[in-house]
Amino acid sequence: MKSLKKGAFWAGWAVVLLTHVYMLAFGLPEGQMVAHAVLNLVAAALLVYAWLS
Repeated sequence: MKSLKKGAFWAGWAVVLLTHVYMLAFGLPEGQMVAHAVLNLVAAALLVYAWLS
């Protein structure tokens, strides 16, 4: 169970980091805004799960 918590934590940070690096490097066209928001919500859920468990 501890490895799942650790994996969720690092996966959440990886999603945040990668989506923001992509956004800064290539820009964020209007068609990708929803995907960016959804990925960051998933990342937030993973980070909250890791924090609360």
